Amino acid sequence: MGKDLETETTFKDKLRNIWSNLVKWGVNNQEEFLFVGQFCTSPYITKFTRDEVTKEYVFLHKLVDEGIKAGEIRDFSADLVIAMFYQGSRTVVNFILDSDSSLDENKIIEDGFQIVWRGLAKE
Repeated sequence: MGKDLETETTFKDKLRNIWSNLVKWGVNNQEEFLFVGQFCTSPYITKFTRDEVTKEYVFLHKLVDEGIKAGEIRDFSADLVIAMFYQGSRTVVNFILDSDSSLDENKIIEDGFQIVWRGLAKE
């Protein structure tokens, strides 16, 4: 998800890179994508397990905190931003998987990012 992040210079570009990687991973790894969705909402997952999984996303939490402090995005709860970001990416993955294959996948990914970005960015 954070692949090639160091090559991006702006906060928005870093977030776009994460978004694109996440959506493309979901499209290209459908079974794992479905498993992660079920795993995240399972009532059988313990708090310890959830906390262990969350450790994998510390970099994203730090990035969102930096974006808030720098005034790039609105001062929302970082946890809420990440949850909305993740669920938005899941929606785009499902849209791509359920859509006509003639659609421009890269445009859909970018359009999805712009929808999320416009909700986060300071005006």
